[in-house]
Amino acid sequence: MESLFHEAGHALIFPLTRELRTALEETGKPGHDDLWHALLFFTAGEVVKRQLGPDHVPYAKAQHLWERVPKWSSYLPLLEKHWIPVVDGKATPSDGLKALVTAL
Repeated sequence: MESLFHEAGHALIFPLTRELRTALEETGKPGHDDLWHALLFFTAGEVVKRQLGPDHVPYAKAQHLWERVPKWSSYLPLLEKHWIPVVDGKATPSDGLKALVTAL
């Protein structure tokens, strides 16, 4: 289920990737071209875990992507802090992206 959500998310995340790229450029923080993909893995994993229960291990964690993919280990705590409010519906995606970029 998580893989299907993730793959469908590729089409849905396009507007956010543009906004993220712009925010990174405006703040002079290049070199984070894969942050959008970490964000997508994190979101899919978090949403599915909430539906299936606490025993679900998100794909990125199960496959050790947070450790294996360069920079992703530094992204994970930022996503946990600044993107969870978006998943919870307590912040807008734009606010979440701004917080992520600021925290980089």
